[in-house]
Amino acid sequence: MLGSGATSLGHFDGDSTDDGIKAMITCVKLLSKSKCGSSGRIELHMFGGFHDDRGTSNKLTISILRAIQNQNERIHLCSACVTDFNDTVEKGLHKPIIYGIGINVQDGQIYPATFLDKGPDEWIRHARIFGGVRGMVEIYNSTYKELRIMPYDYRHGMRPVSVDAPDEYILQHSLYISTL
Repeated sequence: MLGSGATSLGHFDGDSTDDGIKAMITCVKLLSKSKCGSSGRIELHMFGGFHDDRGTSNKLTISILRAIQNQNERIHLCSACVTDFNDTVEKGLHKPIIYGIGINVQDGQIYPATFLDKGPDEWIRHARIFGGVRGMVEIYNSTYKELRIMPYDYRHGMRPVSVDAPDEYILQHSLYISTL
């Protein structure tokens, strides 16, 4: 059975995992139905995490697998380059082998990717996370073929600290929070 080619890519950080998985599956099913009349086989490829000292990657991987298992859909796990399977040691420190992936939407080929350009409005996207707005959001709308950063309320409990903080402090902490 040939697939529809519908693709959804997500970055999970432990917040709203169930909702994120559900939204991605719904999106893929809708796109598949509009392309070929049925939703077809849903395939899952997982990449990320490593053997970190706090066990964060293991907990996150289990949380994602649990969320997948709780879905009503039949989901086929095709690749899982996660936690210890995505770990290497350099100078005595554990780190991921694959930091990011790309997908060729023409043929479905998945490849390791690095991103020198983080796209438009990187700081606005980081501010959303740094400001405590949680949950996954769709930033690419395939219907309109647009990258969209929707409005959000910026609520920040550390506002007095961040107002006077040097740029490097804000940069370091916003990137740290976005990669948990």
